[in-house]
Amino acid sequence: MNHPQDLRTPRLAAAVACAVGVWLGSAPPAGAQTAPAERCRTLRIEARGIFVSGASCPSPVGLCVEGTFRGGLRGTVFLSAEAANPVPSDPLGRQAVVGSLDFTTRDGVFTVDTVTVFDAERGTAAGSGRVVDGSGRFAGASGDHIVFGQVLPDGSIKTTQRTTLCLPR
Repeated sequence: MNHPQDLRTPRLAAAVACAVGVWLGSAPPAGAQTAPAERCRTLRIEARGIFVSGASCPSPVGLCVEGTFRGGLRGTVFLSAEAANPVPSDPLGRQAVVGSLDFTTRDGVFTVDTVTVFDAERGTAAGSGRVVDGSGRFAGASGDHIVFGQVLPDGSIKTTQRTTLCLPR
């Protein structure tokens, strides 16, 4: 391999060694480094649910879903929509649904604030959200959430979700 002559000079080697020494010298001592403030893991969640109404649905727009989930954790999930509005200028008539998802496990609850676009004609949905709260093992939880799903012929709902769940150390 041919190297340009100036890359092999002692002066360049000394400059590189000096720069690396300054860089290493500016790093805090190994014992002084702190651990990250949180630890995160990605959950690939599969959930099944049904629409619920009446007294078991606290949603101001009457849209709730309850079900079960699994994927790294297991438990129940409950969606309460805060709003459902037509997507502006959408000729397909899809709805933007804003709500909260509560994932309840034996170790606690974590909550996701979510926005999902629902296509009632096709029975499909996709959305994203943020992990905003938690209790028990999930106290102080944060993270991101992506969901897509569909209404099945029997009227139940099946979703696939990917949640990055971060917990304080």
